[in-house]
Amino acid sequence: GNAGGYFDDDSDDDDKKGDDRDGPKEDGGGDTDAQDWSKSIPPAGHTPTTSLLLQFDQVLVRRLLSHHAHFLGEGWDLTPRRAAWLYGLLSRLEKPVHRDDAAVLRELLRECCRRRAGLDLSKSNNSGEVLASLNVLIAAVGVFFGQGSGMADLFSSSASAESGS
Repeated sequence: GNAGGYFDDDSDDDDKKGDDRDGPKEDGGGDTDAQDWSKSIPPAGHTPTTSLLLQFDQVLVRRLLSHHAHFLGEGWDLTPRRAAWLYGLLSRLEKPVHRDDAAVLRELLRECCRRRAGLDLSKSNNSGEVLASLNVLIAAVGVFFGQGSGMADLFSSSASAESGS
Protein backbone atom coordinates (compact mmCIF):
# COMPACT_ATOMS: atom_id res chain seq x y z
CA GLY A 1 0.00 0.00 0.00
CA ASN A 2 0.89 3.52 0.68
CA ALA A 3 1.53 3.53 4.41
CA GLY A 4 3.68 6.44 5.46
CA GLY A 5 3.71 7.87 1.94
CA TYR A 6 2.69 11.27 0.72
CA PHE A 7 -0.87 10.11 0.04
CA ASP A 8 -1.21 7.97 3.15
CA ASP A 9 -4.56 6.24 3.09
CA ASP A 10 -6.08 5.28 6.41
CA SER A 11 -8.65 2.95 4.84
CA ASP A 12 -6.22 0.10 4.14
CA ASP A 13 -5.86 -1.76 7.41
CA ASP A 14 -3.38 -4.21 5.90
CA ASP A 15 -0.83 -1.41 5.43
CA LYS A 16 -0.41 -1.09 9.18
CA LYS A 17 0.09 -4.77 10.00
CA GLY A 18 3.29 -5.10 11.96
CA ASP A 19 3.64 -1.32 12.05
CA ASP A 20 4.08 -0.04 15.58
CA ARG A 21 4.16 3.67 14.82
CA ASP A 22 1.89 4.41 17.74
CA GLY A 23 3.79 2.15 20.14
CA PRO A 24 6.99 2.79 22.03
CA LYS A 25 10.24 3.08 20.14
CA GLU A 26 12.81 0.33 20.26
CA ASP A 27 15.39 2.57 21.92
CA GLY A 28 12.94 3.31 24.72
CA GLY A 29 13.31 7.08 24.30
CA GLY A 30 9.59 7.70 24.42
CA ASP A 31 9.70 10.65 21.99
CA THR A 32 6.79 10.80 19.61
CA ASP A 33 7.20 11.10 15.86
CA ALA A 34 5.93 14.69 16.02
CA GLN A 35 8.59 15.67 18.51
CA ASP A 36 11.30 14.01 16.41
CA TRP A 37 9.99 15.73 13.32
CA SER A 38 9.91 19.16 14.96
CA LYS A 39 13.54 18.79 16.04
CA SER A 40 14.61 18.50 12.40
CA ILE A 41 13.16 21.90 11.49
CA PRO A 42 15.58 24.83 11.68
CA PRO A 43 14.41 27.56 14.11
CA ALA A 44 14.32 30.17 11.34
CA GLY A 45 12.72 27.80 8.82
CA HIS A 46 14.09 26.40 5.61
CA THR A 47 15.61 28.61 2.95
CA PRO A 48 14.08 28.33 -0.52
CA THR A 49 16.96 26.59 -2.26
CA THR A 50 16.72 25.61 -5.90
CA SER A 51 16.93 21.92 -5.05
CA LEU A 52 14.04 22.28 -2.59
CA LEU A 53 11.86 24.33 -4.95
CA LEU A 54 12.38 21.86 -7.80
CA GLN A 55 10.86 19.11 -5.66
CA PHE A 56 7.52 20.95 -5.47
CA ASP A 57 4.69 20.14 -7.83
CA GLN A 58 2.29 22.85 -8.99
CA VAL A 59 -0.28 22.00 -6.32
CA LEU A 60 2.24 22.59 -3.55
CA VAL A 61 3.61 25.73 -5.22
CA ARG A 62 0.10 27.19 -5.43
CA ARG A 63 -0.73 26.23 -1.86
CA LEU A 64 2.48 27.70 -0.42
CA LEU A 65 2.09 30.86 -2.48
CA SER A 66 -1.46 31.22 -1.20
CA HIS A 67 -0.30 30.76 2.40
CA HIS A 68 2.50 33.29 2.08
CA ALA A 69 0.18 35.82 0.41
CA HIS A 70 -2.43 35.27 3.11
CA PHE A 71 0.01 35.81 5.97
CA LEU A 72 1.46 38.87 4.27
CA GLY A 73 -2.08 40.25 3.99
CA GLU A 74 -2.61 39.52 7.69
CA GLY A 75 0.20 41.92 8.53
CA TRP A 76 3.19 39.61 8.93
CA ASP A 77 6.52 41.25 8.14
CA LEU A 78 8.10 40.91 4.73
CA THR A 79 11.38 39.45 5.89
CA PRO A 80 14.19 38.74 3.43
CA ARG A 81 13.46 35.02 3.81
CA ARG A 82 9.73 35.46 3.14
CA ALA A 83 10.53 37.61 0.10
CA ALA A 84 12.90 34.91 -1.15
CA TRP A 85 10.19 32.28 -0.66
CA LEU A 86 7.66 34.38 -2.56
CA TYR A 87 10.11 34.98 -5.41
CA GLY A 88 11.08 31.31 -5.53
CA LEU A 89 7.46 30.19 -5.57
CA LEU A 90 6.64 32.72 -8.29
CA SER A 91 9.54 31.36 -10.33
CA ARG A 92 8.01 27.87 -10.12
CA LEU A 93 4.42 28.93 -10.88
CA GLU A 94 3.47 27.89 -14.40
CA LYS A 95 1.56 30.07 -16.83
CA PRO A 96 -1.27 30.41 -17.67
CA VAL A 97 -2.49 30.76 -14.12
CA HIS A 98 -5.87 29.51 -12.96
CA ARG A 99 -8.40 32.15 -11.93
CA ASP A 100 -7.98 31.20 -8.25
CA ASP A 101 -4.24 31.66 -8.54
CA ALA A 102 -4.77 34.95 -10.37
CA ALA A 103 -6.86 36.14 -7.41
CA VAL A 104 -4.04 35.20 -5.02
CA LEU A 105 -1.53 37.00 -7.23
CA ARG A 106 -3.75 40.07 -7.44
CA GLU A 107 -4.09 40.16 -3.65
CA LEU A 108 -0.33 39.75 -3.29
CA LEU A 109 0.21 42.62 -5.72
CA ARG A 110 -2.22 44.86 -3.82
CA GLU A 111 -0.51 44.10 -0.51
CA CYS A 112 2.96 44.73 -1.95
CA CYS A 113 1.81 48.04 -3.46
CA ARG A 114 0.15 49.04 -0.18
CA ARG A 115 3.32 48.30 1.76
CA ARG A 116 5.48 50.10 -0.79
CA ALA A 117 3.29 53.20 -0.61
CA GLY A 118 3.48 53.23 3.19
CA LEU A 119 7.21 52.57 3.40
CA ASP A 120 9.18 55.31 5.17
CA LEU A 121 12.75 55.12 3.91
CA SER A 122 14.05 57.57 6.51
CA LYS A 123 13.01 55.56 9.60
CA SER A 124 14.20 52.00 9.19
CA ASN A 125 17.71 50.79 8.55
CA ASN A 126 16.52 47.86 6.39
CA SER A 127 13.82 49.74 4.46
CA GLY A 128 16.02 49.80 1.36
CA GLU A 129 16.12 46.01 1.35
CA VAL A 130 12.36 45.85 1.89
CA LEU A 131 11.83 48.34 -0.94
CA ALA A 132 13.98 46.26 -3.28
CA SER A 133 12.07 43.09 -2.34
CA LEU A 134 8.73 44.81 -2.87
CA ASN A 135 9.82 46.18 -6.25
CA VAL A 136 10.89 42.73 -7.45
CA LEU A 137 7.65 41.12 -6.28
CA ILE A 138 5.55 43.90 -7.82
CA ALA A 139 7.36 43.55 -11.14
CA ALA A 140 7.07 39.75 -11.16
CA VAL A 141 3.37 39.67 -10.29
CA GLY A 142 2.33 42.81 -12.14
CA VAL A 143 4.28 42.40 -15.36
CA PHE A 144 5.24 38.74 -15.79
CA PHE A 145 1.95 37.31 -14.54
CA GLY A 146 -0.07 40.18 -16.04
CA GLN A 147 -1.89 41.19 -12.87
CA GLY A 148 -0.87 44.83 -13.01
CA SER A 149 -3.61 46.07 -15.36
CA GLY A 150 -1.36 47.75 -17.85
CA MET A 151 1.94 47.76 -15.98
CA ALA A 152 3.65 46.11 -18.95
CA ASP A 153 2.37 48.90 -21.19
CA LEU A 154 3.73 51.45 -18.73
CA PHE A 155 7.20 49.92 -18.93
CA SER A 156 7.12 49.46 -22.70
CA SER A 157 5.84 52.99 -23.37
CA SER A 158 8.56 54.54 -21.22
CA ALA A 159 11.19 52.48 -23.04
CA SER A 160 9.82 53.43 -26.46
CA ALA A 161 9.62 57.11 -25.46
CA GLU A 162 13.27 57.05 -24.39
CA SER A 163 14.40 55.40 -27.61
CA GLY A 164 12.38 57.84 -29.70
CA SER A 165 13.98 60.91 -28.09
